[in-house]
Amino acid sequence: MMEQEDFAIFLEDNNADIQSPGGEILLSVALTLQAKTEVNFSSSKRLDNGQVQFTYSENIDARAGIGALEIPREFTLGMRIFKNGEGYALKARLKYRLHSGKVKFWYELDREENVIEDAFSGYVNRLADCGYTVLLGKP
Repeated sequence: MMEQEDFAIFLEDNNADIQSPGGEILLSVALTLQAKTEVNFSSSKRLDNGQVQFTYSENIDARAGIGALEIPREFTLGMRIFKNGEGYALKARLKYRLHSGKVKFWYELDREENVIEDAFSGYVNRLADCGYTVLLGKP
């Protein structure tokens, strides 16, 4: 989890890896996101039978930019997994939470293990095509 300014700096430093939506959109969201939490709580108790009912609802209102800038739920990274390897499109989910009056950002990669396995298989196949014998062990 990164605070708002730290996440904006991270995005700025890694802008070249962001394919869609553009890195400038994510940077704008990180710099201008404002959020507030509204909590409603109520309880009731019936005196005749002792039944108790609690209601708790929380609503987070988050806005970014001037006007209506949509906060993307997902974005796509374009990157090489291994040096001199092929490029891969890797999906990520943008996450944010209110924590102690500040917004915290992070992202979660979507099935990154599949991309790593595919990139590794590409190297193995390239070696096999060059006439090398590739031995794979079991974990």
